[in-house]
Amino acid sequence: MDDVNTLLTNCAIENMQTLLIDCDGVLYTGEQCTDQDIKGGLDKTLDEFHIPREMFPETRAALKEMGIRGLFNSVLDLCYRYRILFDEFAEKTMANTDYSKIPPDPEMLDLLKKVAKVMPVCIVTNNTSPHLKKIFERLRGEPCAE
Repeated sequence: MDDVNTLLTNCAIENMQTLLIDCDGVLYTGEQCTDQDIKGGLDKTLDEFHIPREMFPETRAALKEMGIRGLFNSVLDLCYRYRILFDEFAEKTMANTDYSKIPPDPEMLDLLKKVAKVMPVCIVTNNTSPHLKKIFERLRGEPCAE
């Protein structure tokens, strides 16, 4: 697609200042990196920090009861309880997660570069920086470090 305006046909381009893209389901699909894949990395990380695995479902259930949802909110709560730095926990979890199913996507990256010439492109996500970095490595065709 050479014409970026074709991509933005259904948008009010004259009013648009920035393209915001959500990470999940846009940069990669749930079939490529599933919650189960991430949970596998999370389980290994819980073990590394000596946090009982049953603490995670208990934490999620308690937060859900309060109306707070999401994997990373649960991790934040566990990190607070066990006095662990969230960034350290996130880095270990991403290191323990298999990202090999996310294929390179040169067409999408080329399209994002074209849009970026017209307006700023921002990735908006509640995921962690290490997770997003791994996804971009895969989308660019770079192997994730072991």
